[in-house]
Amino acid sequence: MLQMLVIATRNIFAQRMRAFLLGTAIAVVSCILALLLGLSTAFESTLFETGTALFSGHVNVAGFHKISVSSATPIVSNANQLIADTREIVGSDAAFIFDRVTAFGKIISDTTSIQVPLWGVDLKTDLKLRDYLKLTTKPEFKGSGATLDTAGALGCLMIFESQAKKLGVTQGDGVTLLVPTMRNQNNTRDLKVCGIFKDVGSFSSFSAFVNKQDTIEVYQLDPNTTGFIMVFLNDVSKANAVENRLRTTLANKGHAILEKDPTPFWMKFDKIANQDWVGEKLDISTWEDNLSFVKWVVESLNGISILLVSVILISIALGITNALGMAVRERTGEIGTLRAIGMQRGGILRLFLLEGFILSVIASTVGIIGALIVAGIVNHAHIPLPEAFRQVLIMDTLQLDIRVGAAIFSLIMVTMFSIAGSFFPAWRASRMQPVTALGHVQ
Repeated sequence: MLQMLVIATRNIFAQRMRAFLLGTAIAVVSCILALLLGLSTAFESTLFETGTALFSGHVNVAGFHKISVSSATPIVSNANQLIADTREIVGSDAAFIFDRVTAFGKIISDTTSIQVPLWGVDLKTDLKLRDYLKLTTKPEFKGSGATLDTAGALGCLMIFESQAKKLGVTQGDGVTLLVPTMRNQNNTRDLKVCGIFKDVGSFSSFSAFVNKQDTIEVYQLDPNTTGFIMVFLNDVSKANAVENRLRTTLANKGHAILEKDPTPFWMKFDKIANQDWVGEKLDISTWEDNLSFVKWVVESLNGISILLVSVILISIALGITNALGMAVRERTGEIGTLRAIGMQRGGILRLFLLEGFILSVIASTVGIIGALIVAGIVNHAHIPLPEAFRQVLIMDTLQLDIRVGAAIFSLIMVTMFSIAGSFFPAWRASRMQPVTALGHVQ
């Protein structure tokens, strides 16, 4: 095998220009594939970080309260005990646990109004939100003097830049919050815009934040009420196991549990309202359930990447087939000599396949190294994205995250297509008759 490896390597170097051109094409394809996978990974990572900061814990214990068959309010009572039970059940798997009060209402300014989902939060305990959200420093919002502590105080509203633009407000302006209570009566509360956050793509349209106590009071709720208990785990891969544990144990403790529904929490209102029961039931979900409404973006990005790379890989395979086909014609005499000294057809086949393999591995490795260099440059350059891409990718700047798995996958895919392209000319070479091949020399 070592001797065949030496022969294959020498044959590649004997045709330097052809090997260089073909190797360059393979390297470029490997680089493109790794960069596309890096973009997809960066988007999924951003989606996870943003989604779990704004909308969902790794595992969530929420619920619905129905005072009539046709109503559905996203609250759960006896919150302190439920939080304590959740801590006990999750145990050491939990990194931290906190709760938010869910709401939906209209924010009214002097010029206009917007309807938006609201979260009643306590920024002193809501560590995920506190670490993720960044207050704007843009002078048009007068945002240079705000802090997270002042932004989350009682009587304060926290919104994003895009929402502030729609409302025509800056930091310190007054607004009115209008919400429907559990008894379908409207209630209002005057608030002050204490914090304006930097936009996070399209997610900026789906959330606004007020102090938890303000939410409880405007909804006229019992103080021992909450809406969403968020559990953040030390190991995210255990989310499904923790969810199942919560479902089983909370049911044993006497709680009514809704059947598993892998859709975002806010999409369940109509379903719950149409169900024939009253009282309270818990809804237990994972981050994947609550962020499923943006999965189409991930799937579309991956689909475009696969389509683009597949076309390029097929072109590379055809290029290798053509290049090795020419090599077979030029090396007919060599093939005849190898057959005459005893090399079997299988040996000839393996020799040409080995040449394609060596060339593709070297070129792919170079391409992946190039992709890592490009990714490093791009990440440090902080290249701003157009507004349309910001909305879809939830990123302000272009980011690439090429991981070991993506690099190995790129290497394997390109190598497999290269070997596939090498097979036909290798098979043709192995089928040559020794006499015919030796006659070509004469």
